[in-house]
Amino acid sequence: MHMETASTLVDSFLSDDVPELRPRAFDNIRSLYYCQTPVYVPSFNNPTYVVKMLRQLFRYRFNNITIVDSGSNYSKMKDVLGKLDSDCVCNVVRLSRNMGPRHIVKSCEFYDSLPELFCLTDPDIAFNENLPVDFMRQLTDLTDYFKIGKAGFALSLKHRSRMKHDKYLNSKQMGPTHIWEWESQFWRYKLGRLPDGSEVFDAPIDTTFALYNKKYFKPDRFFDAVRVSGNFESEHTPWYQGSVLPAEEERVYQRTGKFSNYRPASVQV
Repeated sequence: MHMETASTLVDSFLSDDVPELRPRAFDNIRSLYYCQTPVYVPSFNNPTYVVKMLRQLFRYRFNNITIVDSGSNYSKMKDVLGKLDSDCVCNVVRLSRNMGPRHIVKSCEFYDSLPELFCLTDPDIAFNENLPVDFMRQLTDLTDYFKIGKAGFALSLKHRSRMKHDKYLNSKQMGPTHIWEWESQFWRYKLGRLPDGSEVFDAPIDTTFALYNKKYFKPDRFFDAVRVSGNFESEHTPWYQGSVLPAEEERVYQRTGKFSNYRPASVQV
């Protein structure tokens, strides 16, 4: 994305110039079975990612979306939340402080209020252009088939030339590694494949896009999941060169954000 486009995305939304942010009529009957599934999007000082995620969700006709904001103090983020509220674009839950992206599951009160099926996704995920229209049905079927509480998108490692080449200290490892070196472990344990050829892996999922099935999900085993590659494969935007964020927003987020698995290491690459 060109920086000019990125820098005007939130402004366009605030001026009501983004038609994709309005739910539209169903494209076909296949949309009906999943459009009511609640989707929860944790946010903190990242309005560009939030607006981009909303555009994707509305493209797939989700109409029960909740932004769970962890006490954002960035003015543009506050403006976006205010517009979401005033225009009834989606639900907004405002927390008093940064509780982290897992709050809806870690909080017993919040979790108990959730339905049997729901989705949780970080806002900085880019969906696959070939994502099947019935992807929610397929994810639900996978949770039932494997009796596991979470099924979601694999995170693509295909375009390494576009990825950041810095080394990072992951919060769960010793020593600095490239992103793809750390992430490659989540592509080891193949369980099978879907009819379209998309492969299913036994691999943990944190808060990237996933469907949760409370019939099997155990909050104390939060990461247990299966990931689906192929047409379900998504990109984790912050891993790639050329930030889609306006410079001011990037500075604010880097200064105030504290929940990340990747921290830069002082390593020359």
